[in-house]
Amino acid sequence: MADGYNFAADLLTTWRSTADWVKVVALVTFATTPIVAFIIYLKYRLAKAHLARESELLSFLPPADFSEPRIPHAPGIRLVSRPARDEA
Repeated sequence: MADGYNFAADLLTTWRSTADWVKVVALVTFATTPIVAFIIYLKYRLAKAHLARESELLSFLPPADFSEPRIPHAPGIRLVSRPARDEA
């Protein structure tokens, strides 16, 4: 590159000769990309916190193999089925 070519000067000349609508699209794209990335990150954090809250609420439920303790001196409720009718 001893011929004196300057990449930055060539890039600046190309940018200046580009159509205005292309410049607007490029600027809007480069400006909105970090904003959208930050919004996605915040939504991820909210979803993660929401799942943590749900699992926290579920931890108060009794385990699946939980059975109520039996109290020997307390009578339980007796379920009696109705007697069958004789249809004779």
